[in-house]
Amino acid sequence: MAALLLASLAAGAPASGLKLAPKPKPIEGTVPPVPQVQALPSRVTPLRVGLLDGPSLLAQLPALTDRDTATALALPSPLSLVFDLEEVTTVSGLRLFGHPELSLSVSYADAAGWVAVPGLERVGAGQLGEGWNDLRPAAPFTTAALRVDVTPEAGGAALPDLEIWSERELSLLPGSPDRLLTSQGNCALRTFSAPSAEIAIESAPVAVSIDLPREPAQFRRAYLVYELLGLRSWMAVPRALNGGVPAAGMVDSPTLEWAPQIERIDPAALRAGENRISFEPSFGGLPYKLRNVRLLVELDTASNAIELVAAAGEPAVERALHPAADGDLTTAWLPAEPGALMLDLDRRVETRQLGLLLAAAASGVL
Repeated sequence: MAALLLASLAAGAPASGLKLAPKPKPIEGTVPPVPQVQALPSRVTPLRVGLLDGPSLLAQLPALTDRDTATALALPSPLSLVFDLEEVTTVSGLRLFGHPELSLSVSYADAAGWVAVPGLERVGAGQLGEGWNDLRPAAPFTTAALRVDVTPEAGGAALPDLEIWSERELSLLPGSPDRLLTSQGNCALRTFSAPSAEIAIESAPVAVSIDLPREPAQFRRAYLVYELLGLRSWMAVPRALNGGVPAAGMVDSPTLEWAPQIERIDPAALRAGENRISFEPSFGGLPYKLRNVRLLVELDTASNAIELVAAAGEPAVERALHPAADGDLTTAWLPAEPGALMLDLDRRVETRQLGLLLAAAASGVL
């Protein structure tokens, strides 16, 4: 019996299917209790990226953390990048995509100012290899901000993605949106709330605004969350996000009880700063109320890339519906015959490690 709980992934090269050849007779039993939290390599998404001097190139800076190696920051001259972190973090290293013709030096902030990081001084990026490259300091360091001084070779250079990594405890991220509502303390999740406590929608639209302090390109997934009274499901709530085409609702039956709702939305529909959500009158004219409207987003920790899962000979399903990747220790995938488990990821990635939880000692080939 095997349950796939966590895959630690980072952008780069494609991943392949997981092939399993278990014992002909499955092992009976249940998944044993194990710690929900494990120390693993984790991508740290900075709160913001800025320049030490001047506002030039600010519009291009999101390219460094947008999880897209096809975009890059053009560097016509030397500059100093500042990565502000959400909290004090122990940094184990950086990762740079490609081998741009430039050199870089890394410093970290402490009470006395900027301190050079031993092992990350005057690194010649042009000597690095294709794909992702690990930049390791002589020892991990703890800080709330990093400074990267970049000097391009003559004629300029282009800097693709630059990632910050840490060894930190990661709790299992539930695959089910409903279970995300009760997930506590997960480092991948962030919540941003509307100021209005409760709104009523009858014959005219009502709009709320939610401010996002981050670039949406940093989000792996996003959800619109609220409590609903008068209708039974978010699928019956017509709404428009940032002036887009209103999402069509459906006819629903009335209810007199508040119920939590969570709707997955496209992060590309969001924007840094104000996000305006207009809730439209329902089909059939049923009045309804909303409270605690908020956006729930997942940052890219490099361990939450799985979107779809399929066992050999079976159709692919969302990870929330497959016991091998639903993030639930009470469920397990029990293959009866040798076969393959295919993991469909949200984008092209470089697989660094794959974590498995086995319910009992297993024999066979993995």
